[in-house]
Amino acid sequence: MSAENSYSIRVKRENDLEFVFDLIRKKWLRLTPEEKVRQLYIKYLVEVKKYPLGWIQVEYGFGVNGQAKRADIVIYKNSQAFAVVECKAPSVPLTQLVADQANEYQLSLGVSHIVLTNGRQALVFAQTSNSEDWQQLAELPKCSSE
Repeated sequence: MSAENSYSIRVKRENDLEFVFDLIRKKWLRLTPEEKVRQLYIKYLVEVKKYPLGWIQVEYGFGVNGQAKRADIVIYKNSQAFAVVECKAPSVPLTQLVADQANEYQLSLGVSHIVLTNGRQALVFAQTSNSEDWQQLAELPKCSSE
């Protein structure tokens, strides 16, 4: 989903610093390149894919092998974690290291979809019916309450 830059996000400037309004946490955050990607992807999820705000968690904390981790975005569907979204700054390529990071989150959260995005490119993967295998999708499925 490289068209995410076409969505508008609320930005303000204070004392030479820029801030963005986080729709999920309902507060102003420092506008960094990665935060901009995260907020634009949230707008895409809500406006295009029709995921309710209440189904989206940001900076979701959990543990992996005794270490604290934070997923950029976790999408829930029917009270179950459905997808994890790993956001990177536009200057960061979506490499195998990024995929490995998201895969580690997937293993802990048990999601069936992984999204890697840097705002210029988005890679979407879904678990097949044989839960060992993954396939690349053109985009994340639209929300359905089923």
